[in-house]
Amino acid sequence: PLHRAAMAGHAEAAKVLLQHGADLHALDGMFAASPLVWAAEGWSHHPSDGHLAVARVLLDAGSSREWQPPEKAPDPERTQEILLELCRAAER
Repeated sequence: PLHRAAMAGHAEAAKVLLQHGADLHALDGMFAASPLVWAAEGWSHHPSDGHLAVARVLLDAGSSREWQPPEKAPDPERTQEILLELCRAAER
């Protein structure tokens, strides 16, 4: 659920999930990606202030900015760039 809230840019949902024990460091089964990476992917497709708010929530909670893409991840360089861009934008 935290991954989906992040992808959709639902910051309030992310906060509630974290308050109720959602694992900030959980990795999805396909891309070994954290909720922050999912927020970056959502932001890349439909940029919104919601994605920036989710990124702030996740970063404030201690999310890692790092992502180790699995061997067959599609276009990992692009995802890394978007993740970095989202983190920078969230810090402004």
